[in-house]
Amino acid sequence: MSHDDHDDDDDIFSAGASAGALFQIEEPIAASTRPRAAGFGIGIDLGTTHSLVALAPHGEAPRVLEIDGGSLVPSVVDYGDPERPRVGAAARARQVEAPDRVISSVKRFMGRARGDIGFSHPYRLDGDDVLRFDVGG
Repeated sequence: MSHDDHDDDDDIFSAGASAGALFQIEEPIAASTRPRAAGFGIGIDLGTTHSLVALAPHGEAPRVLEIDGGSLVPSVVDYGDPERPRVGAAARARQVEAPDRVISSVKRFMGRARGDIGFSHPYRLDGDDVLRFDVGG
């Protein structure tokens, strides 16, 4: 599956949406009196440099998605086209030519205020308490 193949991605994810809620979360010790339909589980491991996605459609065994020929996807997003951002290897390839529109290693900023960031980075940040990346502004 290609990251540019948005129609295929939409088909994968919309299959679970038609069955209702994607997740049913309850306390494990509480006995459920509601019947449960097998849903569509999505697991995302958002890593600082690489991420991966696993799907468990309708009670089947989970499987890790292969994107661009591998399961690890670079944790990079290119906002060169705001209507259709690119992710993964295609986004990383544009990092040199459009550094003001490509975001990577965003996890290093999560949970931090502007004053907490004591490391060098190529981004313009807006806000003090809640950081916002100014992408190509």
